[in-house]
Parts: sequence; C-alpha cells; structure tokens
Amino acid sequence: MFAKLAMLMVLLFAVQNSFAAYYWQMTKVTTATGGGQTYCQYATANPLTIGIEQCSGGITQPHYTTTVMATWYANTSNSNQNGTPVQQYLMSTQKLFGYTIDWTPPTNDTGTLYYYVEFTDPSMTTCGFTDTLRSEAQSVTVIPVSKYVDVQTACYSLTWIDGNVYTESDTTATFIFPGASANGCDSIIYLKLTIDTISDRSTSVNGFTISAGLANASYQWLNCDDNYSKMEGETGQSFTADANGNYAVQITENGCTDTSDCVTITGVGFGQSPIKGSVLLYPNPTKGTIHLVFSENQSSVTISVRSIAGQLLSEVDFHSVNEAAIVIAETPGIYFIEIEDAAGNKTIRRITKE
Repeated sequence: MFAKLAMLMVLLFAVQNSFAAYYWQMTKVTTATGGGQTYCQYATANPLTIGIEQCSGGITQPHYTTTVMATWYANTSNSNQNGTPVQQYLMSTQKLFGYTIDWTPPTNDTGTLYYYVEFTDPSMTTCGFTDTLRSEAQSVTVIPVSKYVDVQTACYSLTWIDGNVYTESDTTATFIFPGASANGCDSIIYLKLTIDTISDRSTSVNGFTISAGLANASYQWLNCDDNYSKMEGETGQSFTADANGNYAVQITENGCTDTSDCVTITGVGFGQSPIKGSVLLYPNPTKGTIHLVFSENQSSVTISVRSIAGQLLSEVDFHSVNEAAIVIAETPGIYFIEIEDAAGNKTIRRITKE
C-alpha cells in the first residue's frame, strides 16, 4: 500500500515538473554569425544569428514571467557602439540555456551597415548579471537594383509590358526584369503614364452649317454617305453643306484623333431649280479668281459670293455670256458661289480659297 502511494507521489511530482517553466538568466553572447553577406536591394536577406549562454542554475517558476529586452542597432562603421536602434522587442527567458536567436536585416537601402544586438536583463541576478550584453557587429552589404522610368503618353488606353491595359493616367505601376542589371540584380521599370482623350466630340447645327463643339483643335470633315471619305478643303471648326447628306468631323487634340457622330443635313436647295444648262467652275481651290463656263448662253445671270455663314460679300451681273469671271477678295477660307439666271433659277457651288 505504502509502495503504491509512494509511486503515485513520484508520478505526480514528475508530471508537475514536466509543466514547470525554467527561466534562465543570460550571462554572455557567445557567437554572432550570418554577417559578411551581400544582397541585391529588396531581396530577402539571411538572418543574423546570435548565440547566447545562460546561467545553468535556472529557476523553476511555473507562474512567473521573465523577459529580456532585445534591441538591434545599425552602424555605418564596424563598431558595436553608438549605433542607431532599428528593432526592439521583448523576449521570454523561458528557454533551455545555451540557445540562439535570429533577426533578418532589411534590404531597402543600399550600402554597408553593421548590425549588433543588446540584451537588457534587469529582473534576474542569479548569476550576478545586472547590466547589458552586446554582440559583435555583423556587416550586411546591399547593392542597388537598376531603376528606370518609362514615360508613356497614349490616347484612351495603353497595354503595358506587364500585360495590363491602363485607361487612366498612372504613376504607380512597376515591372521587374529579374537579374537584368549589370551587377546581376533586378531591373525595375516604373510607369509614368499620361492618358489623353478628345475632351469634346459634340457638334451643333445651325441651318446647313455644322460646328464642332471643341475649339483650338484640328478638324477634317467627312462624308458619312461615302464611307467616311475626307471632304477636300473642309478643315475648319465649322462646315456648311451644299448638298443633303450625312456628315461627321474627325477631331485631333493632344495627339489623339476621334470622330463625331454623323449629322443629317436636309433641305439644301429646297424650292430652287438649277439654272438652264450646266456650269463649270475652276480652279477649285483657287487663289482668288474663279472662272465660270456655261454650256448654254445666259441672257442674264447674277453671280454672288457668300461667306460660310451666308453673308453676301459681292455680287456681279452679266448679260448674254457663255463665260464669266469673278474674284474672291476676302481671306482664305470656304465660300459659296450663288448663280442665278434670268428665270430665277439658282445653282450654288462651294469654293475653297487658299
């Protein structure tokens, strides 16, 4: 009976001690390894390893916590004095004596730095230690990656080297070419993208005249009914149609080109009949003088010059003629020649003065 009780007490004592926590006071730093390495910028460095020796007479206190303050320092010289603190944390001494700790240095900044750690253990004095333990300095060298800025300007969108399609200006995207630098490190490309657009594609209509809403741009008017063919000489902000049809304007701004919706013009020449016979006008474009050749003799004909807005600029009467000539004295631009015969029939032709 007593033997079984004694065995049970021994077992309970063993179980109790298996859950006991041993706290060890540090006595010295034994090793500092992992330094002397060179890394590329932004790479993951190997950890620095610090070996610690502790007092072998650990104290068993299952419900008591003892911690040590560990502070890592960086120095520009090979010294473990007067460094700049870069990392600080509390660590428990609930360890077996004679162990190591690791810390991974950063690689964001280039150059050589010397790292060391200080341990402060003011709470335990079992081995007579009441001050600070300091490791030897370990060097870590970081060499730079290559960095380039890719300046891009695009209309509406850009497909970049990363395969992404950008529809807005961007200065945050990056792309890495692994190992492409001359020193074997990565090359990092930074995108500086400006996305341009046509700020206004609208048009307005006043009579037979269509105007682009956007000023101070480049224009080319198009005939939508003729597969969007370019209309010769029609490069102003406004266009006056001399025939019924559908028209659009191609606008260029900031290096971008876009086309407006087609606009339908009707009613040109309504209520009018062509003059008797046919008429040939040349040259067109002209430097100023326009020659008219009629297929039939005109007993009386009035030839008027009007601006693109319809303003009467000049008017000349001719009698019993097969040919006539007029002069556009105004500045270069688009004009309309109105030809009215003796019967009141009219023919209108558009002329470009260079």
